[in-house]
Amino acid sequence: MSQLKKLIHEVHRRSLWQVLGIYLVGAWIGYQVIQSLVEGVGLPAWLPGLAIVLFIIGLPIVLATAFVQEGTPLGGGAKPQETTGERGVEIDAESHRVPGERAGLGGLFTWRNAIAGGVLAFALWGLAATALLLSGGGSDGTAVASLELDANVVAVLPFRVAGSDPSLVYLQEGMVDLLAAKLTGETGPRAADPRSTISAWRRSLTSDGEELPQGAALEVAGQLGAGQLLLGGLVGTPSGLVMNASVLSVPDGAVLAEASVEGSADSLPALVDRLAGTLLALEAGEQHRLVALTSRSLPALKTYLQGKADYRQGRFSNAIDQFHNALDSDSTFALAGLGMLSATGWFSGRPGSRGRGRRAAWAGRDRLSERDRVFLTGLIGPRYPAPSPRSEYLAAQQRAVRLSPDRPEVWQELADEYFHYGAALGLDDPLARAESAFRKALELDPTFIPALHHLVQLSSAAGDSAEARRLGELYLAQDSAGEAADAVHWWVAWAVGDTAALSELRDGLAEFSGGNLFRVLQWGQFTTSGAEDAQRAAELLALSPTAGFAAWRYKRGLELNGGRPQSAVRTDEAFREPGSDLWYAVVRLGDALYSNGDSSAAAGAADLLAPFADAALAEDREERALQYNAITWLEQWRLWHGESGTTPRAIEKLRSAAEPGDGPNTVARAGLLAMALEALLATVENRPDAESYVARLDSLCRTVPAGSYETSFTNLLVARLWDSLGDQRAALAALRRRVYFLSLPDYLSTSLREEGRLATLTGDTEGAIAAYSHYLALRPDPEPELLGEVTLVQEELARLVGEGSQ
Repeated sequence: MSQLKKLIHEVHRRSLWQVLGIYLVGAWIGYQVIQSLVEGVGLPAWLPGLAIVLFIIGLPIVLATAFVQEGTPLGGGAKPQETTGERGVEIDAESHRVPGERAGLGGLFTWRNAIAGGVLAFALWGLAATALLLSGGGSDGTAVASLELDANVVAVLPFRVAGSDPSLVYLQEGMVDLLAAKLTGETGPRAADPRSTISAWRRSLTSDGEELPQGAALEVAGQLGAGQLLLGGLVGTPSGLVMNASVLSVPDGAVLAEASVEGSADSLPALVDRLAGTLLALEAGEQHRLVALTSRSLPALKTYLQGKADYRQGRFSNAIDQFHNALDSDSTFALAGLGMLSATGWFSGRPGSRGRGRRAAWAGRDRLSERDRVFLTGLIGPRYPAPSPRSEYLAAQQRAVRLSPDRPEVWQELADEYFHYGAALGLDDPLARAESAFRKALELDPTFIPALHHLVQLSSAAGDSAEARRLGELYLAQDSAGEAADAVHWWVAWAVGDTAALSELRDGLAEFSGGNLFRVLQWGQFTTSGAEDAQRAAELLALSPTAGFAAWRYKRGLELNGGRPQSAVRTDEAFREPGSDLWYAVVRLGDALYSNGDSSAAAGAADLLAPFADAALAEDREERALQYNAITWLEQWRLWHGESGTTPRAIEKLRSAAEPGDGPNTVARAGLLAMALEALLATVENRPDAESYVARLDSLCRTVPAGSYETSFTNLLVARLWDSLGDQRAALAALRRRVYFLSLPDYLSTSLREEGRLATLTGDTEGAIAAYSHYLALRPDPEPELLGEVTLVQEELARLVGEGSQ
């Protein structure tokens, strides 16, 4: 008999089909009973899921029992008979074992044990359900809270809007934002974060237009950790507005306060104040003073609330326009400024949007809640209006998270700091930190587009094809035609190796927005994929009618990293404007010092710059800023060529930069450049204090100081100085301090080549392989003069890989 026939015979002989049918029918009946109990007495929604898990676990146990027992669960088989086995030993036919032997599986899988186990499992389920009911967790259809409840936190759910005026629909979610601005925790309870609240509320709805039952609303509040729930509604009447609201305790639903106010539609700000104030006074038994955090202007309020709604849905361009409109109506509206500042982190909007938002939020900071003031500090830096180092931005954002752990935006900003600047700050596992914080933001609001955007980017760059596909689908479900949708398609296609999709995307590259072209360009620089696509994206950006400084910088940056310095010179000539000779002379020196540029062209540039750099500082502010730049690069060139006589005077000039004559960013940058020249001078002169100068510069660079965001040569310089002093580990650490997916990495290929060399010297073979591989990915088609360098790296990489495989 074949194995298949034997199996079928055994299944029939042991009545497994009958056992399976009886079990499935019993499980279905049991599940219906449990579902009825959940709906009828308000047990938590997760209990039926627990029952399903128990049913699934029980199925193989019952089938195994039936297999061992050779009968149905009701014992309908033939009566067991005694038989004799080999060597005349008597065997029990029911258990198939020799008397006196251990029972084994037959002793374990008996109907008595299976039934007892099922009774025990459901007894435990029943005890859990009873405990939840007795503790109030199921009262009034409410599940037990998923977070520890805070009696000082109130969840404000969207209001019910009724009446004949359709223009009031914006207040359904808008009232959440308005009341949250009033309930700050400084004079009474604090409102749970509006974004997290609205997200949880939407997930609880089964259909659009549905009104959430009170029990489900209490459950939403519990999920947010709120010990109170504010439910309300408003009615538009011919004579104005009627607002009413109730504050309930969570989880029992007891009414703590109720209030109703009415007035004309154009008195909305005053009505909101009265409603919030009345609720607070009734609950606390005293009168509360509400700070005017919102605007007194109704047009400003309406456009602000629309901007908040657009921001929540990832429509950043629309949100910025609405915040502009709000500030047009009320220039003192600090919350609108803060909203604009936050939104411009993802989309630049109109020219000057970020600056306007920053100024409005800063000017009205005294009218912001403490939580919003701390959030603002994380966005503009604690030293504003002076520039701050990124280390202080990070500290401010960490404080914001501690103060507002229920707010997705603060987790997003912290994650973004880790993502872009974590490596530059010298943090361990910065991308893992970023991913954790992004996921926390997404946990609070699963529709939060910025967090999804970066998580797709991270998983794709890491080559996690399954996660990239999953997150990409989540992103595109929220924003299928949005501002970064093309880039998300691109990242996912690379991660999963979808060549057909990549081909289609390449064919449509000319239709990509400037922002998405830049994302393709970045992808080709920060990963080991897509260098040729990045070059095409840079060319398309350069052809844009609005192409300017940024497009020039991107294109020449790719050419330098790609080992094509002569091509970069031709790009310079194509973009060169009249009167810019001094600026391009500075560029020539940078190329030669840090990116395989033409040394003879750099020598000519040094001669051109010398009279300008060596002269007294100019009176004009802009001309003086260019002079500081020329001084820095000319002195580096001179020092590396053994000329140090002019450097002390150059350092004095840089140290003389001060406000108000020089702007705060210029002052910060000049101070950093002066320290760089001091360390370089001490090193090339072999002074005994050289190490202390280099250590000071290194320490400053680890903060990512103000003025260094576009000065990417400083870490490369620090690495060269440490290397010359014999400390290869410190040099390697400096090289690895790079910003990630932000602007374009100047001198990246040089940094990677040196990183590979130093990693090899310090025994980090894996790191050396990664650095060399990235270097070669950037240089698929170098100019002939650099083929030798590329070949040497290829040979060294092959040697390292060969050693690693042995």
